[in-house]
Amino acid sequence: MKLSWPILILLLLLASTSQAEPMKREAGRFDYYVLALSWQPAFCEFHTDKPECQTQDDTRYDAKSLALHGLWPSVRGDTRHEYEFCDVSWNIKKKDRARAWCALPPLDLSESARQRLITLMPGTRSCLERHEWFRHGACSGLSENEYFDKAMALTEQLARTKFQAHLAKHIGKRVSRKSLLDEFEKDYGPGSSRALILHCESKHGTSLLTEVHLYLKKDALGAPLSGAALVRADESEKGSCKKQIAIDPAGIR
Repeated sequence: MKLSWPILILLLLLASTSQAEPMKREAGRFDYYVLALSWQPAFCEFHTDKPECQTQDDTRYDAKSLALHGLWPSVRGDTRHEYEFCDVSWNIKKKDRARAWCALPPLDLSESARQRLITLMPGTRSCLERHEWFRHGACSGLSENEYFDKAMALTEQLARTKFQAHLAKHIGKRVSRKSLLDEFEKDYGPGSSRALILHCESKHGTSLLTEVHLYLKKDALGAPLSGAALVRADESEKGSCKKQIAIDPAGIR
């Protein structure tokens, strides 16, 4: 049976529309978490205007330890971790995408959680916690307090590892990418570094560690972090660090 041109065009339009449909985002229906931690001194090299960077010195927690960026529900094949804004209003999305984070509604957190966040997430000075909740946390299926309690517990556990100690030992120096991965495997077992992605930015030809992404099983939250809780990183996320990595000290240069 021959189809007329108008019908053919209509069928092609329908096909292209179905292919362009955005992924369905529903709270709790994701594959794994990504714990995103920042090496704040290097982050501040590239974001000098941020309040948390203007006040950073070498006495603050984030001068020597990885700081909480976020905990991201993610799905396989989502190369940019865009499983986000679950049941969030258009107005909130608009403010978030305009980076007007302090104009977002305040979160219903306990006082103890707020105080821990000030230390573990220096970006609270820029209302980062509001951005992280509405963009990512709302997709977790957890309450605001549960989400941040679990994210902070993971951050604190990483702070007690050989991996973190190796970073602190090399502040102001360079370290090999391989040695960082090896130290991580001392904590979590052979092959565990496949769950770890290192991100760097270049300044004056030097590769500065800026962020660490750790892939975790969906049911890993709430239990002590172990090798069994890790999941192999998505092949789409390659990392961006060279063989030699600089661990930046606090203080913008």
